[in-house]
Order: sequence, then C-alpha cells, then structure tokens
Amino acid sequence: QIEKNKLSGMTYELSRKIGDAVSAALIERNPMTTQELQAQFNKNQEYEQLNFEMEKLRRENEYLRVQLIEEKQDRNKNENLRSNVILKFGRTLEKMHDRMKRASEKNYYSNSALSNSIGSIILDLKNIDPKYLNGDVIERLGKFTSEIDNSITENENNFSSMEDDMHKLKMELDRISKIIEK
Repeated sequence: QIEKNKLSGMTYELSRKIGDAVSAALIERNPMTTQELQAQFNKNQEYEQLNFEMEKLRRENEYLRVQLIEEKQDRNKNENLRSNVILKFGRTLEKMHDRMKRASEKNYYSNSALSNSIGSIILDLKNIDPKYLNGDVIERLGKFTSEIDNSITENENNFSSMEDDMHKLKMELDRISKIIEK
C-alpha cells in the first residue's frame, strides 16, 4: 500500500517509524479507532493551544511586572525630587530670613545711631545764640530726624510683613511635604 514515490524517498528514520507503527498495530489487542485517534489529536491540540496561551500570559505578566517596577521607580524619583526641592526652598527661605533680619538690624542700628547723633547736634545748636544760626537749620535737622525715624518704622513694618510672608511660605511647604510623604 505504500506509494512508489514514498519508497524512493524513504529514509532509515521513516522506515523505522513505519515499522514501529505496524508492530504496535499488530501487538495492540484493542487498537484505537480513527475517532478515538481524532479525539486524542484534538485534546493534544487543545493542550498545545493552552500551553501557547499560558506562555503568552506569562510573557505579558512579566512585561507588566517590569512596567510596574519602572513606574514605582519613576514615582519614587519624582517624590524624592519634589521633597528635595521643597527642602531646598525651605532652607533658602530660612537663609533669606536670616540675611534680611541681619540687614534690618544693621540698618536699624545705623539709622538709630544717625538719628541720635543728629539729636545731639540739635541739642548743641539750641545752646548756641540764635543770632549766629541760620533760622531753619534746627528745623531742617528736626525734619531729617523725623524722616529717619519714619524710615526705621517703615523698615520694621516691611521686615515684619516679609517675615510673616516667609512664615506662611514655610507653613505651605511643610503642608506640601506632608502630602507628598503620604
């Protein structure tokens, strides 16, 4: 029953398989029917399809796992970056506050010293006979002293206002940091 063209291309391996099949058919007391063979073949195909699907799901699962790890790393990197920026900004605010405070104190002492010096000169000028003084010198020095005092008060108010603004900024940064930590 074997076709002639099959015989011409017959290899040792193919002849061995044919022999094994014939031997198995002769030895088996209850051989498989074509329908049973087809059913077994279908089960085998289903099994292979399931294996293929499982491998596909395993690869997809691995891909998603890698994506999740990368997303976590990116999120942690962004949170660290935000935290570092907020921390750096907070430190900068503190440094700025310290510098402004020192500058305000220096300006206050400088202006106070100037105001006290002018006040002393005015007292000395009042002891001099008015006929030797130009009449408006004392008045002009008095206005100048008032302007210095106003400047001191204005600087104190400005510093106080800036100090309040910095405190509010610091509180806002602290609030943001707490939100980020959650």
